[in-house]
Amino acid sequence: MKKSKKTIISAACALLALLTTACSNDDVVDGKKNGQIDAKKNIEFSLKFDDYNAGDTIDHATRAAQDAELAKPRIIPMGDMMYAEVSMQRDTTKASPKEKAAATRALSNGTYTIYAYQGTTLKGTLTGTVTSNVFTPTSSNQEIYLDPGTYTFVCCNDKVHVSGETWTIDRTDAETARIGIAAGKVVTATPNKQKVAFEMKHVGCRAKINVRADGFPIWDATATFTSTANIPTKVEFSTATQSYTMKDNAPLAENITFNPGEYENNFSINHPNMYLYGPTDNSFYYFLPTTNGANLKLTLTGGTAYRLPLNGRSVTFPALSSMEPNGSYLLTMKLHYNY
Repeated sequence: MKKSKKTIISAACALLALLTTACSNDDVVDGKKNGQIDAKKNIEFSLKFDDYNAGDTIDHATRAAQDAELAKPRIIPMGDMMYAEVSMQRDTTKASPKEKAAATRALSNGTYTIYAYQGTTLKGTLTGTVTSNVFTPTSSNQEIYLDPGTYTFVCCNDKVHVSGETWTIDRTDAETARIGIAAGKVVTATPNKQKVAFEMKHVGCRAKINVRADGFPIWDATATFTSTANIPTKVEFSTATQSYTMKDNAPLAENITFNPGEYENNFSINHPNMYLYGPTDNSFYYFLPTTNGANLKLTLTGGTAYRLPLNGRSVTFPALSSMEPNGSYLLTMKLHYNY
């Protein structure tokens, strides 16, 4: 009898221990934990890599008015029988499908992190890789369990330096750093897999320089591309306001050698034949958001035009109070002989 009683007590203790263990490990069924959704298993995250100037959030009429003002040429006296028209406009040149595919492949090789926010509260993170534009978590110890509700998801690649709630980007990474924001995403208790799509935009912006001369070619042109005031070399991104602020700055200093030139045969009374010159390496110059376009300065340091020396002739560009993330700009200087 005593042995039977001990057996019953032992069985009861084992059952109690089992129940205790079950209670301490919250039930996870179909990716749900106490009614929450396991984002790692039940949400499919996809990434689309945007071209420059794509996905503009400013309405068409406002953007058209801004671009028209931005592209308006300014007449700048250049001294000694010469003047220039200068403009700074949005570069509408798009990457070819081949270039876009190559860029996407290169970007996909990095590591990406997704942050889930409800309001300004961080609910969790997932780190992973991207294949065929689909995010795959790679950290086995990371989970995001979300209550049904509305969230903002933010994704960045490893060129964005994250330390706690501080996100910083250096100018050296302006070309390759990417951030995508999926705001107002409603997560429901459905057992079906839910989808969140990111448009991964460049954090930085870029500018390309063209020099034109009407009627006659320019010979052996060289220049410096500098700034009249320091430009941002590091910016901080706020996940709460989704905006950038400058943290460090320094002067811009670039040397340019122009190619031999390309003749543009489009003569008309209002548009004389022009010779087009760009940097020999066909390069873009990359900047961080909040850079003031009005502070950029192009100074010719060598060459001749209209049998006149170009050395020392300089221009600044129309005011652009803050160059925008994912923006691409074309800086143009048209030289004219002052008859």
